Amino acid sequence: MKPIRSKTSLRTSATIRRRNVALIIETSVVYGRQILRGIARHLKTHAAWSVFLDERELRVPPPDWLSHWRGDGVICRSTTPEWAQIFRRRHLPVVDLNDLHLGRSPQAERRAVRLRRVQQLLAETDWTLPRIAEAAGIEHPEYLSVVFKRETGQTPGQFRQARQARNALDEA
Repeated sequence: MKPIRSKTSLRTSATIRRRNVALIIETSVVYGRQILRGIARHLKTHAAWSVFLDERELRVPPPDWLSHWRGDGVICRSTTPEWAQIFRRRHLPVVDLNDLHLGRSPQAERRAVRLRRVQQLLAETDWTLPRIAEAAGIEHPEYLSVVFKRETGQTPGQFRQARQARNALDEA
């Protein structure tokens, strides 16, 4: 457990109560390091926080200290049923940073959002694939074609033709 203290949390004031928050993340993956950077930025701009950082692997049991910890809340990625049991039993407020609630990783979620945007642009515009790729935030049109085919089973051109045919039937 490593204490992280921001300059603002060291202020002394009778009116400011320091919050005690446990931050439990796995920093060997990019997502965990991004969370840590975001928390560090937050600490620099918000007063009266005391955060203890416990770097852990994703699928390990909860640390022993959590069973008796007296704090204001927990920021973590709870990845085992034991984590949820401790939080329920202790009535700890939890910010769960787990990507499992999406049913996919953050990268897969971004890809799905981009894919929906591509489908919309294919259906509603006559734009070229490079223009659609740029509008959807995809750097390479070739990559767009590969991902689109893998995810939908159709090429972008086939998708557009099918949509145009369906729209023509709807109008008739």
